[in-house]
Amino acid sequence: NFSEASVAPREAGSMGAERETEDLLRALESLAGQGSRDCIEMLDKLRKLEMTPSILSRTNAGKRLKTLSKQQGVSEDVASLSKKIIGEWKSMVMLLRATPSKSEKSEGVATNVGSERKASTNLKEVPVYEATGATGATG
Repeated sequence: NFSEASVAPREAGSMGAERETEDLLRALESLAGQGSRDCIEMLDKLRKLEMTPSILSRTNAGKRLKTLSKQQGVSEDVASLSKKIIGEWKSMVMLLRATPSKSEKSEGVATNVGSERKASTNLKEVPVYEATGATGATG
């Protein structure tokens, strides 16, 4: 039995993680080049958050961390940890792209590793004679 109540906590948690990601990124951007210890602590918190490709996309977290890591005055430790986190996120996204979801497995939808998932053509809509190359004429 599927209800809205069972979905609400996940959505709320996702929104909370997105908000927390955004807050940490803003704090990091404001502290960049000032105190590496505070930045390292915030990066550790960011690293421990339950991250999803959706959150990464909506917050531009990877791009923002990359910019931070290249910013003048940022310590090597902060830059290094930022790059490591970006690498972990990239690996997670690539793994998710390469692994078909449950619905894709049951529907037989193909995935392309290294590119966005593409929906397969619904062959039920294509007449059999077109799909096989036959003319459809009977003899």
